[in-house]
Parts: sequence; C-alpha cells; structure tokens
Amino acid sequence: MTEQDPNFSPQDRLHADAAARLARELAPAPLAESTLAPLQARLLQRVAASAEALPRRPELPWFTAFEGVQVQTLRCDPEAREQVTLWRLSPGARIPRHSHSAREECLVLEGAIVHAGQRHPAGDFLVAEAGSRHQPFDSPEGALLLIRGEPVPRLGRFSRWLLRRLRL
Repeated sequence: MTEQDPNFSPQDRLHADAAARLARELAPAPLAESTLAPLQARLLQRVAASAEALPRRPELPWFTAFEGVQVQTLRCDPEAREQVTLWRLSPGARIPRHSHSAREECLVLEGAIVHAGQRHPAGDFLVAEAGSRHQPFDSPEGALLLIRGEPVPRLGRFSRWLLRRLRL
C-alpha cells in the first residue's frame, strides 16, 4: 500500500513515518566473514534455482516466406486477425511490394532494411496504416524484424518462384 492508495489512512502514514525513522537511525550490523560467505552461497543457489525454474518459450519453427526471408510466429490471435512475428532477412533478401488491410508495426532489431530509398537501421520503428501499399523492402546486409500486424499468408513454392521471377 502506498500513500497514493485511496485506502492509505493517517494510521498507515504514522507507521510509514516510524518505519522510515527507524531505518535511518539503525545502523546495519556488520556480518562476520564466517557468516557472510555461507549466506552469499545460499543466496546464489536460490537465485540459480529460480532462474532454472523460469519457463522458457519453446523453440518455434521458422517458415520460408520468400527467398532469403524466414518468419517465426510468436503469437497469433485469429479472432482479432493479429499476429506478432520475427522476420529474419538474409543479406540481399527482398520483401515484395504489398498492401495492408490492417495497421502494421515493424521494429528493426538487427541489421537494416531499405524502403523507398531510405535506410532503416536497428532501432527504427515503422508503421504502415490500413490500406497503405509498400514498395519492396530490401536488406543488403540482412536484418531481424519484429512485426505486429495481420496474419502472414503462407505462400506455396509456385508463388515464391513466380515472385522471384517477377522480382516484385
């Protein structure tokens, strides 16, 4: 409970003030080395054990969206027609021109992409509004993108071959 909490009473304020005053007035008691070393060891063991207990997300599969472009779905909500994906672009990869039926947000995590002649390095955040149409994205050096937007269509081999031939 904090002072901003509407249930924080004058009694709570009195206790908080007393605790603060005690903390200022009481000097910490020094610990002997014979006590400190085992205490640190136990603490480090607990930290290591708790780190091992943290759930890790399972390794999710990557699929090929286009030549040199791998996509991994991190979260998908079909009802909201929204997903969060990682896009790994190999050096020289291209994402063809495309349009958006919903807003898309893209954070460049590593490398860089080039769109409409402008280079977007790691840290750049791009937004495409619903109804917008992109020119192709190129990645001369490779890139890793985090994209939140509409679900990514999975193209078949023929579609990827055709796009490669048309270089869209």
